Amino acid sequence: MMLKYEGFREMLLDKSNTTIKLIDDCGNRWDCYQVYQSLLEKLFKIGGQWKRMVDARRMKHLVYMKLGAPTAGNNMTFYISFRPI
Repeated sequence: MMLKYEGFREMLLDKSNTTIKLIDDCGNRWDCYQVYQSLLEKLFKIGGQWKRMVDARRMKHLVYMKLGAPTAGNNMTFYISFRPI
């Protein structure tokens, strides 16, 4: 998954952190990593168990995703929920 740095991402994660935890709406924990890229535009790539979560949740194209964090600032845990569009 790719996230733009500006806005939500910029307020919630630090570029120096390399690991994050995603907790889905079923309470499952997924250990992921993030990679900061600043080629043409500033982006973060989320990897690690992201692919396993996508497969386990049987997500396909056109899925609405809601991503939240406990507080503004440097977070290492995010909460995520999904629903079809």
